[in-house]
Amino acid sequence: MAVFGTEALRMLREQWQNATLLAQELYAIFTSDSPVPITSPVSVSGTANPTNPAPLQITLGDNQGITVNHGATQTTFSLDPNGNLQQQTGLAGGTGVIKPIAGGLIGTVQSGTGSTYQVKLQGTGQVVTVTQLSIDPTETIPAGTPVVVVQVGSAYQMQTPVWL
Repeated sequence: MAVFGTEALRMLREQWQNATLLAQELYAIFTSDSPVPITSPVSVSGTANPTNPAPLQITLGDNQGITVNHGATQTTFSLDPNGNLQQQTGLAGGTGVIKPIAGGLIGTVQSGTGSTYQVKLQGTGQVVTVTQLSIDPTETIPAGTPVVVVQVGSAYQMQTPVWL
């Protein structure tokens, strides 16, 4: 990963007439406001604890977010005025917004029986395996039923009425 990106190309002069010109060029590179494109993978690792903060910290002004581009999809993460994480995914042809709803995620049952169901989460389109916490063994939640899903660790759970 090149720290100064394309700015480093400015250093490829054959000869510097004097140290002052070199210092001015270095100062211009170090204080540049130009975005630095990174085309190689970036890895951030570390363990957060009270004496060692999170390995990656991003400080943004009000109404700013972080945008991730992936092909035709653009996802922006930001904080609302209450400090809740917001995710907006713009897909080619439409836009979806995920907002926290009492700690749950909105989804739609795709398939399943008993206590195990495949649920498609709104906004991301991700299909996850969800456990229905309590259900009569003879009941099935029909495909297309909207549900509220809660993530607990790496597991997803829901408690949806089955008489719908």
